[in-house]
Amino acid sequence: FDISLHGFPVGMVKSCRKYWTPEIADSIVQLKGIRFENPQFSLRTSFTREDFTRIITEKFQIPFETVDRFFATARSMNFFDDQGKTTREFFEEFFPGRTDVQRLLMEPITYANGSTLDDPAITYGIVFSNFMSKGVFTFQGGTDALVQKMREELERNGVDLRIRSLVEKIEVTP
Repeated sequence: FDISLHGFPVGMVKSCRKYWTPEIADSIVQLKGIRFENPQFSLRTSFTREDFTRIITEKFQIPFETVDRFFATARSMNFFDDQGKTTREFFEEFFPGRTDVQRLLMEPITYANGSTLDDPAITYGIVFSNFMSKGVFTFQGGTDALVQKMREELERNGVDLRIRSLVEKIEVTP
């Protein structure tokens, strides 16, 4: 749950509501504008499929049909698919030689989970599609507020929290 380095997909709202508290879930907000600044391009996006499609077709001049097929293919990936294809090969299939488009598509996922172009395409496709469904979200209030809310919920549930403690045994009782 790293909120200081990157955002997360909308599914985190449901997860926090289910596993934490409504208060934590209600503090998750969508980032409306993401800015990319690098040597290859400078742009702003809402980080949704629609906006990425617009940017890739208008700014990078890739045909809509190609972009649409790329998104459909990424969205349809699942862990039962062939895991031999790398993300680099997946990008080359749709955007051959277009390192600018590949950077736009890869850079945020690299920040999010450390993926590289040589990782299996399936991991990229699933993570990227999750972000593209509704955009990028973050916890409003900062890490300290989130940790405090989590601590309060854990204590309400009888969890004994300690730091810098020697642990010799962990007992889990129903």
